[in-house]
Amino acid sequence: MPFYPKPALAVDAFSIVMKALKNKTEGSKTLKNARQELFCRLYTGECWEQSATAYREAGYSVTSEKQAENAAGKLLKIPEIALRIKYLKRHQLNGRSVNPDWINEVRRQMAENAKSESVRLHALQHLEKSLAASEKDEAGSAPVINIYFAGRAEETEN
Repeated sequence: MPFYPKPALAVDAFSIVMKALKNKTEGSKTLKNARQELFCRLYTGECWEQSATAYREAGYSVTSEKQAENAAGKLLKIPEIALRIKYLKRHQLNGRSVNPDWINEVRRQMAENAKSESVRLHALQHLEKSLAASEKDEAGSAPVINIYFAGRAEETEN
């Protein structure tokens, strides 16, 4: 019986679909090492991709900032951790209701916590525009958000 290979197009389409399905689920399983899992969640969440901060807050002991940065950098190069972080970033917004208040809260957090000064400034600019465009409250003034780079923001009214 002669051998008839499958058409190349069908094989390529199949492999593309299988690769897409694999990519969607890669990183979906919780890491077996609890401290590494916590590092991934902190890195993609409240630490705003500040690897040294996430490393320390995950419970790793270090003696200096440089040591934390180096150790966190090594963790980020581990394929399982990189996949887990990619997955967590991709699924971060699922189940959240996105509204103007939430967006302003994220901008405020970015203005306080972002590693890069330019990111902090852009977040402040967008927050300022958003607040200026918001409806005036009953007293006739828009709410003001005080931002403390060493602390947290508090809403006040003028």
